[in-house]
Amino acid sequence: MLLELAGLPVPQAMPGKPLTSSLQGASFPDRHRKFARSERFKPVASHGHGLGELLGLEADPGEVENLWEG
Repeated sequence: MLLELAGLPVPQAMPGKPLTSSLQGASFPDRHRKFARSERFKPVASHGHGLGELLGLEADPGEVENLWEG
């Protein structure tokens, strides 16, 4: 956790898992995926801008209709 890296105490009730090992280069293939796959929808997000696309691959295989409401 960032608190650990900053040398601060970590409250016992704080949810989550430490990222220290990951930051030091450890790999956890059973817990982390670099991508998510969906057979029916394709999300495309522009992080930090509130923009994006949600494409329905079954109903719109040409990826023309944007279902994103945001």
